[in-house]
Amino acid sequence: MSWRRMNPDEPETIYTSNATELEQLTADLKTVADRIIENRKNDEATEAKQLLFFINATNGYIRILWTNENKAVGNWVYHLDVPKLHEGGDAFVFDKICYSALWDYAEENNFDEEYEPIYDIFYKTELTDAEELLI
Repeated sequence: MSWRRMNPDEPETIYTSNATELEQLTADLKTVADRIIENRKNDEATEAKQLLFFINATNGYIRILWTNENKAVGNWVYHLDVPKLHEGGDAFVFDKICYSALWDYAEENNFDEEYEPIYDIFYKTELTDAEELLI
């Protein structure tokens, strides 16, 4: 598990995960989401109200970015590379595990003390349009 940069003059936005199971992937999603939230001001995304998680089973990653009404906000896009989970080669299984990890992450980390969502969370796959994750 490590961070790297897409470009030398940008922050580290690509996290490579060793996850092969749901619980590991959920923890890694939290690691990346924590970084996105921490960098929100520097990313110039303070006006964003949504996080979009794009699950790409073909290439084995989840792309995460700030959005408003399905339009990107901010300067950076984050990637959670999941090569070991992707090795199985079954795109539908990859999508299902990633969706389940996203659900678990959101259920545990996206609510305030009054159990109101902190951010609207959307997800999409290569075969679907963006949908709001409703918990």
